[in-house]
Amino acid sequence: MTNVHVLAGCASRPLALYLKGLGVLRLVAEQSDAGTLACWRAEGFVLVTELDRDELLNFFLRAYVPTPFVAPWNNGSGFYPKDRKTGVDAIAASKTPRFAPYRDAIETARRLVGDLGVAPKNEPKAALIRNYAKAASPVGRDWLDAAIVLGDEGDPRYPSLFGTGGNDGRLDFTNNFQQRLVELFAV
Repeated sequence: MTNVHVLAGCASRPLALYLKGLGVLRLVAEQSDAGTLACWRAEGFVLVTELDRDELLNFFLRAYVPTPFVAPWNNGSGFYPKDRKTGVDAIAASKTPRFAPYRDAIETARRLVGDLGVAPKNEPKAALIRNYAKAASPVGRDWLDAAIVLGDEGDPRYPSLFGTGGNDGRLDFTNNFQQRLVELFAV
């Protein structure tokens, strides 16, 4: 049976609401119902799926596996002494199965950062990015490929949507996301 859900909070404008709609579509299609379709209408984002209302809510509350993304090349990412670590530490210590991919990404990042006191700059930063690209799981690599474009020589280029690799100044998107996950879910 096909169910049509109008998600008024996922409008086509501004960009953040548009991206939220795409995120909902991606998560439902990848993790629950591969046949999910969507479009925008005047009333909001329209999600067409086999999931009824209760199943859709249950998916996000109990089954959704957060996309593990980290940015150990950034100060403020949760991997350096002066960073806020509430999100990254809680997820790393979690025993919840749906956070297993996130724990793996954090472990990989911590191993690569080692005992650095601050995020590297210039070529050492580029080397850390290249090393993470080699060590990351496929889903971790998906995040890296969205946030950073590695040129033929391995030189990083940064699409403007994600700042310089997942940040806007000192605000690291990955650390912020981890903190929101900890607030919303029993990790």
